Amino acid sequence: MWSLSVISLCCVFVAATAQSSLYPSLEGVTEATPAPGLYTAVVNYLFDQVLKTVSQSGAIDPLTVPNTTRRFETKFIVKVQAEAGLYSGRLTGLSTMHRTGDCHVKVGMGGVEMLVNLGAGPVRATYRGEVRLMAFSQDVTIDCDVNNMQIIVEAVQAPNAKPELRKFSVQKLQGVRVAIDGLGALGGVANTLSVVLTTVFEEEIRRAVEESVRTLFSEKLAELGGTIPATLVALG
Repeated sequence: MWSLSVISLCCVFVAATAQSSLYPSLEGVTEATPAPGLYTAVVNYLFDQVLKTVSQSGAIDPLTVPNTTRRFETKFIVKVQAEAGLYSGRLTGLSTMHRTGDCHVKVGMGGVEMLVNLGAGPVRATYRGEVRLMAFSQDVTIDCDVNNMQIIVEAVQAPNAKPELRKFSVQKLQGVRVAIDGLGALGGVANTLSVVLTTVFEEEIRRAVEESVRTLFSEKLAELGGTIPATLVALG
């Protein structure tokens, strides 16, 4: 996917004049002497500013997670249907989002394509819940801990346009653990419920990140990509 040739100048990146020391020297950079490292430095800086703004906004940490209800089958003397209702969900730890390496940049006649891998963690999802099994009902507290989250981001910037987010996708959740407190007499369904809730939490965490966080990230990317003062012209 990232095999396009560097063809020509097709975008103006912006950066604060006072921060020019963050970038490689422009001395000697011409159309005949491409500077791929320059593209990377500028895009790294842009994404770092977006991540900083998003993380410090207070809008994603904590993040409210929607209520959900899941039915499952478990063995309680005999196989029976049970239900877990989850509410008051909160997701914390997303402010730890960071780049895990340099951005990958490709320049072509249609604009600049950018890809960056992000990491976040530890992340915790906490719910209040109610587990129902036949005539029994038990209020519980459920925690789901994720050691590390991997996110892939793709964006494009057409000539004379602001950066546009094309992809913001959770690729992997690592070290997922679920703890259920308060099952009491329903402790016999703990193992089955843990398996069910692990899947539920993975789905809900992905959904929260790929919807709520993506929206804010997209807004800040367009905003910062178009308003940072002064210009740094990348020649290629």
